[in-house]
Amino acid sequence: MIQSNKALMLSLLGRYDEALANLNEAIKLQPEYPLLWANQGIVLARAGRYQDSLASCEKALELQANDESGHYGKACYFALQNDVDLAIENLQQAINLNPSRCRREAKLNPDFDSIRNHAKFQALLQG
Repeated sequence: MIQSNKALMLSLLGRYDEALANLNEAIKLQPEYPLLWANQGIVLARAGRYQDSLASCEKALELQANDESGHYGKACYFALQNDVDLAIENLQQAINLNPSRCRREAKLNPDFDSIRNHAKFQALLQG
């Protein structure tokens, strides 16, 4: 888990290759853990590798459909592409599964900056 958090921080610094290397190591150790795949999807989206990003998020959902991380990763993926409707739809699904964590993270996550002022996004955060 530490490698996964480190990877997300590295990606915010634009150090995508290093971030992905950390995630790949974590995935080798725990390949059935959906959060790792979702975080890989987020890092790939931040790096502009959108097709790979979506595949990683889908893998997270394939592993565990009722885990919020795959939906949250897809929300980040769509927000980074300024697709408000799909970002909000996926964030809503994530919030339905884990309201407190997803709302808390979405409030601070820079991936949502492009849609942060949208009324639907604001409504989701209010709950």
